[in-house]
Amino acid sequence: MVSQTKRCLPWLNVVLFLALFIFVLPMNTFRTLVLLFLSNAVIVFAQTAKTPFQESSAQKPVESHLLGKISLGALSQAPYSEWFEKNYNSYSPTTSVIARLTVPNIQKEFSGTKVQIFLGTWCGDSKREVPRLIKVLNKAGMPETALELICVNNADSLYKQSPTHEERGREIYRVPTVIFSQNGKEVGRIVEFPVESLERDVFAVLSHANYAPNYRSFPILQAWLQSGLLADSNVSVSGLSAKLRYAVSTESELNSAAYVLLARGQVQEAITIFRINAQLYPQSSNCFDSLAEGYEKIGNTALAAKYYERALELDSKNAHALGRLIKVKSTL
Repeated sequence: MVSQTKRCLPWLNVVLFLALFIFVLPMNTFRTLVLLFLSNAVIVFAQTAKTPFQESSAQKPVESHLLGKISLGALSQAPYSEWFEKNYNSYSPTTSVIARLTVPNIQKEFSGTKVQIFLGTWCGDSKREVPRLIKVLNKAGMPETALELICVNNADSLYKQSPTHEERGREIYRVPTVIFSQNGKEVGRIVEFPVESLERDVFAVLSHANYAPNYRSFPILQAWLQSGLLADSNVSVSGLSAKLRYAVSTESELNSAAYVLLARGQVQEAITIFRINAQLYPQSSNCFDSLAEGYEKIGNTALAAKYYERALELDSKNAHALGRLIKVKSTL
């Protein structure tokens, strides 16, 4: 599933025992109904269960989120102004680096540069980094007309997408993603957080230094997508895993990219990435849980069940895998 952290619920062992006991019974209408009941119960409980330190959702106000192109002024309005103004005012860009951004040759680069910021008003990284970046750009004298802010969704079916799909062709796997373009061509990007500092990263991009953003696997995935490699059912997952091994820092890196592809209908490509991730992280319950979701999405319930079972072998408290396994088993 999208989240890497699985809830540890004490009653799951009991439900798992009951589910496995039912699996050995002959298939009939009664067994099917019981399995469906159990799967729905597990999914609902997994979604609503909370630790003693978590506040009930009924006690929290419903938070609204911005979507699509917005003006900078929208972030100065409540409730977004609370985090925008706090992080804008508290950040102090390094004076010597700002001075380097204001020299004539860099200012000339600024004048021909468009900056697109893809963010989520639901995202902690966006809330932290975007106000700071805006302050850096303001200090450097970049005109606001060169800035474009696009808010993306976090709903499963529209994951990292804008209603008008400005993200298409941009391969936005993490937010915030800041794309610098000149004459319609991307010249650099900052992904999720700076490599050195925001002002130093902006200078590196505009001075055409040898700058590489975070998540070194993403440019490789983008090239493979464009070539059609990830959609090839005969592709060597072991070979691709070997190529990516040096570039991937955590299992969530590839998982986040795969879920973006899954949400926009590139299911075969997503499954290939899930398979690579499971090979790179063979002891991760979450990786096999995600791979099972991919196969369930295309209706391959046999492989979905196989990998949900593997996810549960690695983590018996994986509520999502248990709920989906029971549901998938009821259809076999």
